[in-house]
Amino acid sequence: MNRSSPDRPEILVVGLNHRTAEVSLRERLAVRADRAAAVLESVRAIGGVREAVVLSTCNRVEVWMAASPVPADPEGDVADLLAGHAGVGADEIRPALVRHAGQDALRHLLRVVTGLDALAVGETQVLSQAREAYLWAVGCDATGPVLNRAFQGAFRVAKRAHTQTPVDRGQNSVSAAAVDLVSKVFERLEDKTALVLGAGETGERTARQLASRGLGRIVVINRDAERASRLAQAVGGSADGWEALDERLVEADIVVSATDAPLPVLRAARVARAMERRRARPLFLVDIAVPRDIEEASGRIGHVYLYNIDDLQAVVDEATARRTQAVDACLALLDLEMPRLAASVWSAWDAAPALLSLQGDAERIRREEVERFLAEGNGTPLREEVERLTSRLVRRLLHEPLRALRREAQERQEAPAARDDGRPRAV
Repeated sequence: MNRSSPDRPEILVVGLNHRTAEVSLRERLAVRADRAAAVLESVRAIGGVREAVVLSTCNRVEVWMAASPVPADPEGDVADLLAGHAGVGADEIRPALVRHAGQDALRHLLRVVTGLDALAVGETQVLSQAREAYLWAVGCDATGPVLNRAFQGAFRVAKRAHTQTPVDRGQNSVSAAAVDLVSKVFERLEDKTALVLGAGETGERTARQLASRGLGRIVVINRDAERASRLAQAVGGSADGWEALDERLVEADIVVSATDAPLPVLRAARVARAMERRRARPLFLVDIAVPRDIEEASGRIGHVYLYNIDDLQAVVDEATARRTQAVDACLALLDLEMPRLAASVWSAWDAAPALLSLQGDAERIRREEVERFLAEGNGTPLREEVERLTSRLVRRLLHEPLRALRREAQERQEAPAARDDGRPRAV
C-alpha cells in the first residue's frame, strides 16, 4: 500500500481464534462488558496506537489498532495486556496470537464480518458482535478516521455478501452444529426432552433449531423469566426458573447450555446428583458458551456425555464441505471489494489535513469577527446568540466545500480500483 505521508498509521490486528487456541484459553481471555473500557484503554496506551477496537466472541479475541509508528512487538504488547486483564501468563497467550497488517488486516476484517473466518462458515452472528464491539469503541472515543472507515466499509461489504451470495444459506451456525450433533447421537428426537439453558441470541437459535428437528419437548431456563417464557412459547415448549434445574436435569435427555455467565452454571456435583436419580439413563450435554457453562468434570461422570464448542468442529467441517460454491462466491465478492475498501480508508486519512485546515481557518475568522463585534460596544448579553448564529453560518457555508474535498480525495484513491479487470482473484 503506497503511503502519501510518513505519518499515515498502519492497520494492525493481533488476536487468537478457535483455530489457534482451545476453548480453555479463549474463555479466560474473553473480554466481558464490565472490562471492555479498561482493555481499550490498555490498547491505546501501547506506544504509537491512535485508534483501537477490541472484538471478543466465543471463537476469537482480537485487538484492532491504527498505529504510527507501528509498535516494535505488537504480539508481545497484546499478550501482556490480555495477561494483565485476565490473570493468564503472557507466555501462554503469545503462541496462540496471529498478526495481520495493512491490506492483509483489511482482508481479514472482511473475512471475519462475513462469517468466512467463523467456526460455522457464513454465520451472521459474528457481524452483529463486530458491530457491537465497534460501536462500543466509538462510544469510548477510541476510534478515528482509519478504523471508522475500515469497520463501516466492512459492514457494508458483509451486508452485500449476505444478500448477494448464498454464504449464509442453510444450517451454518454454532447452534445448528450443536443440534446436528444431537441428531447424530439420537436416531429419534420425537420422544426426547431437551433442556435449553439461556434465552439470549444463541439460546434462542438453539431452541428454534431443536424445534425444527421435531423434538418431543423443549424446556427453557433463563435468568430473565419473561424472556424464557417468550422463547418457550415461540417454540412450543415450556419455561422454568433456575430453582427447577435439578428436576429438569432428571427429566432431560439433552441439555444445551448457552448463557453469558462468567462462571459455570452447571456444576459436576449437581450433574452427579441428577444421575443418581436417573438410574444410569444417559445424559447428553452440549456446552456452546464461552466462558463454558458446564463444569468439565461433569463429562467424567458415568453415562454423561459432554461436548463443548470446540468438539463441534468436525460437524461444522462436514457442513462447510457441502457449501464450497457458496464460499467461493463470497470470496470472489470480497476480492472485488478489497481495493474499494482500502481506497475508502485511506481517502479519509489523506483528506483530513485539508478538511481540518479549512475548518480551522473558518473557525479562527469567526472568532475574530465575534470579538470585533463585541468590542465595538454591542454588549456581552449578545455573546451567546452571536456565537450560535456565527457557528451555524460557518457550518452551512462549509458544508458543500467539505463534501467536495472528501469526494475528490475518495475518487483519487478509487481510480486504480476502477481500472481493475473485475476478474476474481484469491483472497
